[in-house]
Amino acid sequence: MYLLVKKKPVLESQSARVFAAVVAILLFSLHNLMGAADPEVLAILKKARSYVGTEPVLDSVQSLKFKGTITTANGDVGGIEINLRSPFQQLQILSGNGVVQEFGLNDYDAWKKVYRSDNPDEYNLIPSNPGQLKRVRANTFENLKFFSSDTNYQRKLEYLGQEIISGESVKRVKVVYGSMYYIRNFKASTGQLILTEIETGEHIQEQGEIRVAGIKFPKTLISLIDGEEIHRINFDSMEVNPDLEDSLFVQPAFPGVRKK
Repeated sequence: MYLLVKKKPVLESQSARVFAAVVAILLFSLHNLMGAADPEVLAILKKARSYVGTEPVLDSVQSLKFKGTITTANGDVGGIEINLRSPFQQLQILSGNGVVQEFGLNDYDAWKKVYRSDNPDEYNLIPSNPGQLKRVRANTFENLKFFSSDTNYQRKLEYLGQEIISGESVKRVKVVYGSMYYIRNFKASTGQLILTEIETGEHIQEQGEIRVAGIKFPKTLISLIDGEEIHRINFDSMEVNPDLEDSLFVQPAFPGVRKK
């Protein structure tokens, strides 16, 4: 049987060697891209995770549901509901002044739906562009995975050192998705996340605490740009592993092809 190998054409043997070499290069490159994070980063994220919950509890999370209010800088108050399901499903609903905006994600499809609360059958549907899709997928992963140390060719982790923010010593970790990133600032003493910086210039502060199913969630999220508050979200209720209907994450039909 082994003698049959010698009877292979020379070109075929050469092609096989080239293919094997290319595979080896690709595997080596992928290994480099997916290499483990800096040990300092791993230690910081482990402490951050332990602050919000135990490993078994955090690893068991497959879905989340948040409800609350969102207040703009000029004092307008609306409702907000966020539904998340692993791995990449999300439906965020903002309502106020008689208008409802839904931001949905079902893996590789993302969209925005806008309608009046008194006439939900008449709506505009706007598919997300690639950049928006990437952002909402990243947001979904980050919210469900609680400071994960996972890295791959899309998600990288960098240690940015230690600084003082509002009198607190913090350790800074940069979570990179290509041109997108989140800079997480964790209290050095406890691992608590106190500030997130985004490449858009937005800063998100976390305040207060709600405990649900053994997990600590922030009570309030305050978004700022250049030090000026854009809006704040106050959560009234949170659910861990709720049974979310599949229909929540189905992209609506385009208005022109709706069934009458």
